[in-house]
Amino acid sequence: SPISPKIRRRKMIAKAKAISYGINDLRYITGESKHKKHPEKIYRVLDNLLPQELDAMGIWNSMQLTLSLHRPIKNSIIRIELSPSPEHTSFYDIEDWQKLWHEFAEEFDKQVIIGKDGKVRSCQTNLANSKYSVWLHTESKGEVPHLHAAVCRLDENGNINNDHNIHLRAQRAAE
Repeated sequence: SPISPKIRRRKMIAKAKAISYGINDLRYITGESKHKKHPEKIYRVLDNLLPQELDAMGIWNSMQLTLSLHRPIKNSIIRIELSPSPEHTSFYDIEDWQKLWHEFAEEFDKQVIIGKDGKVRSCQTNLANSKYSVWLHTESKGEVPHLHAAVCRLDENGNINNDHNIHLRAQRAAE
């Protein structure tokens, strides 16, 4: 699908990493962490394949249920940070943030990382069929709005969302 002109113009950076400390990350991104000074400046953008309005522990438990149905996996959550340039997001409403996330996730899932030898080093992911929660943070220094997401490494079919070169996948999807 074509990228909307409203979203196409911005420059954006993205970071992604598979992590083992999922519940702590969820507490941070939802604003439930005692380390968040301004949780009132954090907003739920959307959840995928999760019951509505869960808190951090509820999201974590739902992801753990998915993980328990399949083989054990060490770094069970993908942490994603998505930061568009602030001059392009000053007029965004929650639907614009949702659209931005969906377009980013679609590009993220399309990425195939090929090594210098021409072999596939990282196959496509399937965020679209994975549990995730996405939150908007507006409390950072300089008040630059950005998204945080926690994504279950296993999709709903039990397939692993590959994390090899995941930082490149995120950078390329943001570009």
